[in-house]
Amino acid sequence: MSLQSNITPSQLSNDLARQKLLIKSILTGVRTSLPVEVIAVYNNGDIAPIGYVDIQPLVNQVSPNGTPTPHATIFNVPYFRLQGGSNAVIIDPQVGDIGLASFCDRDITGVKQAKAKAIPLSTRKHDISDAVYTGSIIGAAPMQYVQFNAGGITIHSPSKVTVNAPEIDLIASSKVAITSPLTTCSGALTVAGAITGSGGLVVSGGSGAAVTGAITATGEVTGNGKALSTHTHGGVQGGSSHTAPPD
Repeated sequence: MSLQSNITPSQLSNDLARQKLLIKSILTGVRTSLPVEVIAVYNNGDIAPIGYVDIQPLVNQVSPNGTPTPHATIFNVPYFRLQGGSNAVIIDPQVGDIGLASFCDRDITGVKQAKAKAIPLSTRKHDISDAVYTGSIIGAAPMQYVQFNAGGITIHSPSKVTVNAPEIDLIASSKVAITSPLTTCSGALTVAGAITGSGGLVVSGGSGAAVTGAITATGEVTGNGKALSTHTHGGVQGGSSHTAPPD
């Protein structure tokens, strides 16, 4: 290891200054974390095991004369996903994301290959090759998101939201409001409480409608083209008029 080349006379003026210079020079080889850009993603958005990314460090190296030199791309970097067992929130990185990479203090190549306990395959320490991408730190406003704030929780998607499960319970202490130009149900519908509507009711197909309780209508009821309150019965004898409407 060599000392840094941009040394000032004051850094060599006494033993303490020289010791500080030596310690500082040693620490320049210790990697901690850096902002990086995602260059490639392997397993982008798939429902699959956690994948890898290629990343480009964004803080350039600088020579003693001030000339910037970009870092090389770091390949095959594991990335963080919020996951426990078989439960996960899948938001995999995308190309162009700017996030933070941290660097492990030992060679993690063996662990990445075995996906289990392994010995370090080299003697390197705090090396840039042993990076882990931990997530975004700079980004534009999202278009698809789950938002938690003082007003509650908002789930927003510009395309489609799919909830898939053998059984789904919606529990609300006051109401459930659905605002949509069209709401469809492909299976049977059971309602335990009253149904109130202002848009009318149309039933087609199946075996029609069967009601076990009473039906009360303030308007006319029509069946097979005949009005309930005004239709007449022919051939009826007796009474004041065989053409009188029903009571």
